[in-house]
Amino acid sequence: MVAAGLMILASCSQMTPAPQTPSDPPAEPPKEASWEWSPVGYDANTLAPSATSADFQVRGSGTDIWDERDEFFFVYTRLEGDGFISVRVKDFRAVDPWAKAGVMLRESLDPSAPNVLLHISNQNGSVLQARMTRGASTVNSAGHDTTMTPGGWVRLTRAGDTVIGELSRDGVTWSELGRYELPFGDDVLIGVAVTAHARGEIATATFGDLEHGVGRPTDGPGDDPGAPEPVPTPDPSPTPTPTPPTPTPSRPAPGGGYDLPPATLYVAPNGNDANSGRSSSAPLRTITQAAALVRPGDVVYMRGGTYPINVHFKTSGTAAQPIVWASYPGETAVLDGSDRARGSSQDRVWVDAVSFNHFVNFEVRNSPQQGIFVRDSNDNLFHGIVTHGNNGSGIQNYSGNRNRYEYIVTYDNFDTVNGNGKVGEDADGLGISAGDSNVISHVISYFNSDDGIDAWRSTNTLIEHSISFDNGRGANGNGNGFKLGGNGEANYTVARFNIAFANKATGFSQNSGRFITLYNNTAFGNSGSSFDVGSTVTLRNNLSINGRVNLVSGADSRSNSWELGIGDARFKSTDRASPDFLALSAGSPAIEAGVDVGLPYAGGAPDLGALQYGATIADLLDSTNPLAELVRAALGGPVLAAAR
Repeated sequence: MVAAGLMILASCSQMTPAPQTPSDPPAEPPKEASWEWSPVGYDANTLAPSATSADFQVRGSGTDIWDERDEFFFVYTRLEGDGFISVRVKDFRAVDPWAKAGVMLRESLDPSAPNVLLHISNQNGSVLQARMTRGASTVNSAGHDTTMTPGGWVRLTRAGDTVIGELSRDGVTWSELGRYELPFGDDVLIGVAVTAHARGEIATATFGDLEHGVGRPTDGPGDDPGAPEPVPTPDPSPTPTPTPPTPTPSRPAPGGGYDLPPATLYVAPNGNDANSGRSSSAPLRTITQAAALVRPGDVVYMRGGTYPINVHFKTSGTAAQPIVWASYPGETAVLDGSDRARGSSQDRVWVDAVSFNHFVNFEVRNSPQQGIFVRDSNDNLFHGIVTHGNNGSGIQNYSGNRNRYEYIVTYDNFDTVNGNGKVGEDADGLGISAGDSNVISHVISYFNSDDGIDAWRSTNTLIEHSISFDNGRGANGNGNGFKLGGNGEANYTVARFNIAFANKATGFSQNSGRFITLYNNTAFGNSGSSFDVGSTVTLRNNLSINGRVNLVSGADSRSNSWELGIGDARFKSTDRASPDFLALSAGSPAIEAGVDVGLPYAGGAPDLGALQYGATIADLLDSTNPLAELVRAALGGPVLAAAR
């Protein structure tokens, strides 16, 4: 038994053999397993068990089980030949979202040893990963279940050179997540592993229903393994790790989680394009080189820092294996064009003729044209993007279908140089120039020279849970909060649960589009009209305060504040810096004044406006921060911008 460490399993020693068929030779009697435990990759007595009934706890530190070298705590026994181990991860307490707890098959205690790990993390589901040879980079191509959480069961089975990972939500019904072909020797280590994913931190996993044995497993959990004996907890004494590139701190995003998979490719400002990029210690230098290497299923982590803006994303993923581009967790990658002449026709972020790419949690700024230009591209996701200071729209969907833009902040985009000589005429926060069935959700767009959100010639665009304000900076921009169509198109735009306030022109504009539906939107204090709509437009449950409504003949308008004579909604606050800005007070006449339009509501009838009674802008945006804090975070400055 390894003395430095932990616990454990003094009574968890009974192996459970697999059932035999009549043709099998007689099995040897079950042997008592000898359990051992040790930190791997760091010199510290960091862990101690505690136990109640059949459950046991394993407490681990370490930086991660990943890349070419691991740091974790391992409780293990020895397995000769084929066998399995399964356990329930009943509870997992850890600070880092990528802390891991699960079952492992491992060649040795060498930190760089080949191994297979099936783990569960608190926020990132379950991943089956492996290091195929000693010192090689870890891979995770076999399987990732984003829905699995602590409380589930994990199982590894060794059958010859094949290691199979399985998951269960009840301990009875199992499903295969994936498998690796990995030729271990006859004698391997098998057990449970815990890493905190942060040096000096402690992650605590509570395990139960442990079952292990020779041959193939049964379909259900085994007998109670017994409880480990607790021992005192020594203080951690971590060893130093190499210094990574100095990161750009992450800015708070406007809510909404993205289940970020482990990386398969790394980029860093101090990297080298001659590197493989397949480990964090050998990153590429440019996103352009990563774009030339990626294949479906790749996940690219961009370390914090500044990168050139002129990048062409040109490789498609698949629905089952999207290509993911994301800032390294806890850092912010910035694509910056401040060194380029404004008005350059080519320099920008290009998403050109690609599908199934996910762009996650990075910043695009100071482009000489649009920040992100999407052309002939379908089924892509843009999540957690901050874009600003561009010489065109922050994001322009020039053409492409079924793209989703969510949890985005786009601001201060102003075309100081354009082809028609009218400064400020063409920079929207987010524009869908054309394309079908695109979605704009949880977007903040403000202080742009033209419109906040523009659906122009697109069809079947859905705009929801978004806020647009202070748009129309300069003399030539329109300054609408939401422009819902144009060019006489049959747009079929749907706008629901959005807020437009303090825009230079209209809050919600039909423009020249047709077949537009507005449900439960709020317009407040726009300099033009709150709603400017007419024929082929349907309006229900909308709220207009401190602004006129311009309804042209042919609009189907019912159960809105202007029909109901509500001129004062009795907001809790009209101070944009307040977390209760535009929230309904208990006595508001807008409460239960709407009609059922097929959307969820509480009470006897829907309320008017975007904020149902009891909700705030933070709730609308799926964020814990009020609007002012979100915008301040996006700006990186102390004040809330306002166009005057």
